[in-house]
Amino acid sequence: MAIIRLGERFRVDGKLGRLRATLLIGTAHLGAPFLSKLERAGLLLSDNQPPKKFGRFLADIAVELDRSSTPEWSVLSHRIHTYMTYHRLAQLAVIEETKVVHLLSVQPRHIIKKALALTQLSFLRHYFKFTVSPDIEALLDELGPPEEIASIASALVAIANDLRPLDALDLGSPVMGDLASEQLVALMRCGVILVERRAIAKHISLFGYQLDERPGGKGSVFCVTPPYPEFERALRLGFVRGQSGSQNWLDTRNNEQVSQLSLHQAAEEFVTKFGDRLVELRDEGTESRRVRLTIPIIPTESRIIYRQSKQREDCFQKAVI
Repeated sequence: MAIIRLGERFRVDGKLGRLRATLLIGTAHLGAPFLSKLERAGLLLSDNQPPKKFGRFLADIAVELDRSSTPEWSVLSHRIHTYMTYHRLAQLAVIEETKVVHLLSVQPRHIIKKALALTQLSFLRHYFKFTVSPDIEALLDELGPPEEIASIASALVAIANDLRPLDALDLGSPVMGDLASEQLVALMRCGVILVERRAIAKHISLFGYQLDERPGGKGSVFCVTPPYPEFERALRLGFVRGQSGSQNWLDTRNNEQVSQLSLHQAAEEFVTKFGDRLVELRDEGTESRRVRLTIPIIPTESRIIYRQSKQREDCFQKAVI
């Protein structure tokens, strides 16, 4: 959309007054669909913007919207407060980001190699019962599951490479050093904040989540709320599992009775009939046991899959017409 590209140009050039006009006029004339596209473009996020200037930009819009009775701006008025809260969160994260930049600027940057080694240890410990020292074990427990630690390490590698491309001096040293040193612990803890901040930015700009600041025992607590509970369930469990766990996932308008096909029942029927021919359990009774699929699927099973998929498609089309 041309008006979105125009807003992106105003943001890059720092012309926030024109960005404000684009936001207000576009929302008034085009409504919520325009606002969603503008949010997905990240135009209301304070990242990579002068903090004071962009904070004042958001505050001025909020005051104007609060005084206005224009119904077309009601959704924008609600959403702008989420971005003001994100701006305050970003300001608190600036201190940690400064620490990250400092630690990743020291040449050579062997601390990146340590972060990667710590990530590998987290996977070995979690999935293969690899034994580590108590201090490293405490750090891994604090950082979370291996997949989250991998996200932290990836973010740190990206930042280090942006500062200066990584080379053999950074990663080629045969000396590893202490994986529970104060510098590495500080870096990984800062990485947690960086990853969380980026995840929050993605949720509020792409998916319409709401961000609130609430008082806590040791300071402010930032709470992220989904647009509706079903979206959060589908996002966390996966689309298929979210659909199979919902009781009314079809839109049965006009009170039309539609026979629903349960994915859970279809899976149970398929496994009951063909499980012994399609699946083989290997290394049973051991920690490394795994399920092996015997492919290809024979024609009888193929017809079952096609029939179940066709029934689900017909059911869905009937419900939404």
